Amino acid sequence: KVKAILNEINLRRKEVEFLERELHNLQNELNKKQKYKIDLEEAKKAKDILAEYEKEIKEIQDEIGSKNEEIAIMRSQEEEINRILEILRSDTSTICPVCKRDLTKEHRLVLIQEYERKIEDIRSKRIAEEKLLEEIEKKEEELNVRKKEYERKASSIELLESLASNEEELREEIKNKQIDLNKLKEEIHKLNSEDILQRYKLEARNIEQEIRKCDNEIIRISNELANINEYKK
Repeated sequence: KVKAILNEINLRRKEVEFLERELHNLQNELNKKQKYKIDLEEAKKAKDILAEYEKEIKEIQDEIGSKNEEIAIMRSQEEEINRILEILRSDTSTICPVCKRDLTKEHRLVLIQEYERKIEDIRSKRIAEEKLLEEIEKKEEELNVRKKEYERKASSIELLESLASNEEELREEIKNKQIDLNKLKEEIHKLNSEDILQRYKLEARNIEQEIRKCDNEIIRISNELANINEYKK
């Protein structure tokens, strides 16, 4: 019976080892899911930031479009003023290209000075706008670089949602296996308890005593038989 108990204890210990390995693996899986959950939150934040970048880039692109239109208008104005100045500077022109009246020398000089100031003002504004446009386009490039980084992070949302799913089911499985493990350990503890072992040790001693009694009885009977046989002779 003691041997049967020891075999039972060994069997339970093997079951405990198996459950402990399973729990270890499940806990590792749960830790991974928790990390995926953190990564998922980061990815969702990245998606929100990405939306802000896209909005800002759209505004900048609209501004770039508007600046290009302004610069195009100013270039057109410069071309028109240059055309007028070419006419005014030509000695052969006798008609004012603006008011279509006779062009006197004095009037020609006044108009040339006036249009030279105008074209210089327009040119200065255009150059300033072009510099501003370069800065805006550079900012757009920088935002696009950052946008790509957040696009990469946000693109992993679907995968991370899949990897982080079923966390509650996994926790429940760990809980149940832990309960099973505790039961097994309790069973081993009971099988290993001192009272039980002492009881079976006592039983084993009693059996040994009975065996010794039987051995002694067998010896006694053998001696009696030997005496009887000797007497018969």
